[in-house]
Amino acid sequence: MDNVLIDFTRKLFSELRIPTHTVTLPFQWDDQFDLGLRKTLVKDPSNILKDTFLDFDNLFGDKVEIIFGEDLFTCCYLILPLNPSQLFLAGPFIFEPSVVGDLMELCEKLKISGKYHTYIKQYFSTLPKVPSKSFLGSYVKCLADQVYGPGKYEIRRLKNQSSFDFHFDEALEPEPSLDTIKSMENRYENEEAIMECIARGDYETAETYMYRPSYLSDLEQRLSDTIRDQKNYLIIGNTLFRKAAQRGKVHPIYLDELSSKMAAKIENITSVSQVDPLRREMVRKYCFLVKTYSTKGFSPIIQKVLNYIALNLASDLTLKNLSSIFSLNSSYLSAMFKKETGTTLTSYVNSKRIDRAVYLLNTQVDSIQDIAILCGIPDLTYFTKLFKKAKGMTPTKYRELITRKAEDIDEQVNAGSQTPPR
Repeated sequence: MDNVLIDFTRKLFSELRIPTHTVTLPFQWDDQFDLGLRKTLVKDPSNILKDTFLDFDNLFGDKVEIIFGEDLFTCCYLILPLNPSQLFLAGPFIFEPSVVGDLMELCEKLKISGKYHTYIKQYFSTLPKVPSKSFLGSYVKCLADQVYGPGKYEIRRLKNQSSFDFHFDEALEPEPSLDTIKSMENRYENEEAIMECIARGDYETAETYMYRPSYLSDLEQRLSDTIRDQKNYLIIGNTLFRKAAQRGKVHPIYLDELSSKMAAKIENITSVSQVDPLRREMVRKYCFLVKTYSTKGFSPIIQKVLNYIALNLASDLTLKNLSSIFSLNSSYLSAMFKKETGTTLTSYVNSKRIDRAVYLLNTQVDSIQDIAILCGIPDLTYFTKLFKKAKGMTPTKYRELITRKAEDIDEQVNAGSQTPPR
C-alpha cells in the first residue's frame, strides 16, 4: 500500500471538507461515520448496519473491491481497502445541493416526523458537496491503478435498497450536530471577513474568502423553488455588502445606485449557474465603490467636501465657493484639504472631472463640448488641455480610439458569425 498516495488522498478530501477515517476490521460503527445523523434520530442504533450498504467481509478477494456507496439517507461514501484488516472510509458527502422537495420526500419515505425536518435540512445543507462525479471517479481509478495495479481491482457502485423499518424515537428532541454548528459558525465568520474586505475596498483578499469551499455553500434551502431560494440569499448578500461599503464611508447616493442595479440583476436570474458569478460581481463592485468614493480616514469636514465635489462636478467648485458653502476660511480649507488629501483642491477637482469625462466619452454620444459642460469645464480649450495632460491625448482622439476599437470588435464578431464558403 502506497501510504504517500493515501496521505495525499486524505489531504484532497480534507480540502473538499469530506471526513475520512481509517477503519479496523471487523467493522464497528462509530457515530462520526455519519456525523451523528443516526444517533440524533434513533435512540437504539444497535441495528445501524441494516440501513446501510456497508458489508466489508470480502473486500480482498481475487480482485480488490472499491465501493462507491449511497445509504438509505442518500448520503455517499467511498471505501478503499488498505489491507485485509483495514480500510479507508470517506464520507458522507453529496454530489448535488439538496432540494427541499427531495428532502421532504425522503422524510416521508423513512417516516421521519415533522419535528426532525429542520434538523434534516440543516444536516444536508452542511454536508460537503463534490462538484463532479466524473472527476471523483477518474481520480479514484487513477489512484487504484497506482495502489493496486491495473486490472487488479473492481469498482462497485452500491445503493441501499433496504426495506428496514427505521423506528425514529419521537421522545428525542433533535439538536444541531457539532458539525452543523461549526459549519454555521464558519459561514458567519467568512461572511464577516468578506464584509471587512469590502469596507477596505480589498477585493483581492475578499476573493480568497469567496473561493473557500465553505463560502455560502452551507445555506439551508428554505423554499422548494431553488432559484427563488438563491435569489433571496443574494438579496440578503446585497444588503450586507451595501452595509459593508457604508462602513467604508461611501456616500449613500452611490450605495443606493449600485444596490438598485444589483437588485434588478438578481431578479433577472433564470438559472442557478448565474448565482455565484453575480455574487462575485456584487462583491467586486462594492469593493470598487469603496476604493473610488470612500472618505474614510478624512476629517468630518473634508469628508463633506469630498462628497459634495463628487456629487456636484458640474457646479462651481472653486475654493472661494466651497469655503462659502461650508462656512470656512478659504486659507484654512485650502491648507486642510492639501494636508489630508496630499493635493490641492483645484488639482483634485480637475482630476475628478477628467475621470467623469472618460466615463461619459465611453458611454454617451454627446458632443465633446456638451461633455465638457457636464463635467463643469465649459471652456472647451481649457477642457482639452486638462484632458490631454491627464490622458496623453485630446478628448477627440480618445473618442476616435474608442470608436475604432468598437468597430474592430464588431468586425471580429461579424466575421466569426459568417458561414464559410463551401
